[in-house]
Amino acid sequence: MRPGQMTPPSRRGTKKPRRQNGRRLWVTVHRWLGLCLAILLVPIALTGAVLALKSPLLRWEMGPEPFRIPAVQSAPLSSDQLQLAAQQSFPQISHIMGMAEPHEGFFDSPNITAFGMIAGRQRAMGVGFLDPATGEARGFYIYDDLWIAKAVNLHRSLFLPSFIGGPLLALIGLGLTVSTVTGLWLWWPRRGRWKAQLFPASLRKGKMRLLEWHRWAGAWLSVPILCLALSGIWLSIPRLWAILPGLDRASGQRVRSVIADLHDNLLLGELGSALTALSGIVLAILVVTGVWAWWRRTRR
Repeated sequence: MRPGQMTPPSRRGTKKPRRQNGRRLWVTVHRWLGLCLAILLVPIALTGAVLALKSPLLRWEMGPEPFRIPAVQSAPLSSDQLQLAAQQSFPQISHIMGMAEPHEGFFDSPNITAFGMIAGRQRAMGVGFLDPATGEARGFYIYDDLWIAKAVNLHRSLFLPSFIGGPLLALIGLGLTVSTVTGLWLWWPRRGRWKAQLFPASLRKGKMRLLEWHRWAGAWLSVPILCLALSGIWLSIPRLWAILPGLDRASGQRVRSVIADLHDNLLLGELGSALTALSGIVLAILVVTGVWAWWRRTRR
């Protein structure tokens, strides 16, 4: 090389600054998404955990009567007989709007579930339960007064009209998806250090710091959180997906049922419900710890 001639930059030297700049960008995206979504994401995550465990919570709030298995295992009454029994047993309901078969619908009761609007109370839904064989009443409740109903309304619409709450929840779900993907990318082990990342020494020694726990727990639950976020987007704006070509009404209902089950229990039954509840609780903690770490950093 001649004197005074510049040394060409090595490729290895240029890759590191680019990688650092890329990492800094994704850290910024991850941090500010978490900060912007925190105030809404925490209650959504916690109410999602509550709804994943709604069966035992409904029994605790409503008592055992609606969930008592019918003693007489005989042929059920006809729909007309059940309709008449519901009207006689639940005069609080101005008009019986529908009836769910045993183990169908929101309450998953072994009895018939009748529902309709409450007379004299605007937009209040009454729910009554009937023995399918005898038509005997098994309890009556005003759905809107149940604590579980309030959790449903917060989780599904943030107590807003559906045309506002639905798109807003979809945007939150999209933000959560991007935040989860960026967090997973930032955690992803370099040079095959999988064991050290999945089972860090600080965890084994019980000395894991706040941010270490944040990254580790987020990585372990990233897949269920992504499933819940993406399915939540779909459920928030179902009309948008109704225009998909080649999808008739019946097929659309089947797809919606599968995605609803994915959001409820990750298609894993009772185990999935427990995992969904755990993911909701941990997600809320991840948001709080992320905000706490940012606040501590700004105080230095």
